[in-house]
Amino acid sequence: MKILSSIKYQLNDSCRALLVFWGIVFLILILAAVAGGGNGSVTGMEMASAIFIFVVGLNSFKPAFNFSMANGISRKTQFIGFAASISIFATAMAIADSIFMLIFSNFMPYSSLFTQLYFRNSPQSFSGSLLSGPVWSILLYIMVAMMGYMICLIYYRSGLAMKLAVSIAPPVILFIVLPFSARLNPEPALQFINFIGNALGLYPHAAPMNAATTFLIFSVLFAGASFFLMRRAEIKR
Repeated sequence: MKILSSIKYQLNDSCRALLVFWGIVFLILILAAVAGGGNGSVTGMEMASAIFIFVVGLNSFKPAFNFSMANGISRKTQFIGFAASISIFATAMAIADSIFMLIFSNFMPYSSLFTQLYFRNSPQSFSGSLLSGPVWSILLYIMVAMMGYMICLIYYRSGLAMKLAVSIAPPVILFIVLPFSARLNPEPALQFINFIGNALGLYPHAAPMNAATTFLIFSVLFAGASFFLMRRAEIKR
């Protein structure tokens, strides 16, 4: 019963934001269709959904944690509630993405990020998106939400020095260390790029379920790290 209460609380907490987000997306698509006079196009709307659910993950811990502790709900129950609610959220968003594609592809060129990555210039692009696209999107959204949740917990548990390190380290590694290493020795960099391409199913041939598996693995890793950090978290005002 407490798990259901936790799920309900965490869903209600973000439902208004989701409705506002869908309203904005729908309005943008209508404006694109009208302003383009049938000649406009829309691509990669999943990126907006991924960013939105990442922000939801970033903002989901502290309010729910304080609520849970005040009402005698364990950390484990709270975490299960978040995992369940974010899975429902991700499924709803993936279904909405597919509905938007079905509606607006009748009025203008509408290409999802999934189609752009795996079925570009393919006659099976539309059917491929409808069949495997939602699964791919659901797992992508769960992964980025879990990543946001984990980052929030790292910040919540960290002092100022660790917060600065967590904020600075990723861009430094991504934009300075890796490019510099690639210049010094390009072979490991090429192997790493090939590994990422295979993990995301981009080459040597389109394999979106490879990416879905990768998203699932990282979702589990982020979830495990989040629960580990949550177990000893204390209430902060």
